[in-house]
Amino acid sequence: MYRFLLSRRWLGGFSLAVVVAIGCVLLGSWQLDRREQRQERNALVTDNYDRPPVPLDDVLPGAASPLPAGTEYTPVTLDGRYLPESGLLLRNRPLDGLPGHHSLVPFQTGAGDVVLVDRGWVPVGSTGAGPDDVPPPPVGDVEATVRLRPGEGRSTRGAPPGQLQRIDLDAAADLLAAVGTPPLHTGAYGVLAVERPATAVAPTTLPRPAVDEGPHLSYSLQWFVFALGALVGFVVLVRRTAGDDAADRGEAPRPVTRPRRARPSPEDEEDALLDAAERAGNRT
Repeated sequence: MYRFLLSRRWLGGFSLAVVVAIGCVLLGSWQLDRREQRQERNALVTDNYDRPPVPLDDVLPGAASPLPAGTEYTPVTLDGRYLPESGLLLRNRPLDGLPGHHSLVPFQTGAGDVVLVDRGWVPVGSTGAGPDDVPPPPVGDVEATVRLRPGEGRSTRGAPPGQLQRIDLDAAADLLAAVGTPPLHTGAYGVLAVERPATAVAPTTLPRPAVDEGPHLSYSLQWFVFALGALVGFVVLVRRTAGDDAADRGEAPRPVTRPRRARPSPEDEEDALLDAAERAGNRT
């Protein structure tokens, strides 16, 4: 009855169903991995975001030291001064649905370390090429508390002079070195929390990162359902095709067996006779 499954067409269909199912399972597993990464990142926010600030050297001992695992979002204290003449802009960073940029300004500590500080968000300007005005940082000695973040890696897209598509610390170091800025710390950058003295006008402070897990779990379940559906759909198609082939060959369909009704007991028969006699008496 199922001999047709050995044909090239049906073997190809089965292979396609298996490939689709495997692809859906892989995509579902990828969504679970994304969920696990989000959970790990949420744990860092929960554990580190509100800690008391510590000196920069306690977390980053050297200018090229990478940010140690488990220390992202750790607050550190910087004592020194901003280098506003070397400020950069981070492009295409919307906030609450509004287009804008981030103001990136190098901060030189008293020990000579230079850390790139994200001072916050500024709205896009009238031309769209950049902000109309970027609030300057405080002048002179400053004490700043920043939360450390790793760089975002390289971008394949270009940017206008003085701007970055991503917080690529190596690219930022090259741009700053070209204008005579001391070597930049490339292991991490800081997101501004507080600076003293504060300025009258400042960029909008970046909000606390959300700690939700996102839709990754529901997406993964959907992909697993799609995988099951590909296999079940193939089986249904095979059964329908087998039934159509049997009809074309004139084979009688299999009889539908119905369960036999249980034979009434003598007590049930006696009760039925009494009920019938009673109904006949009532009619007379």
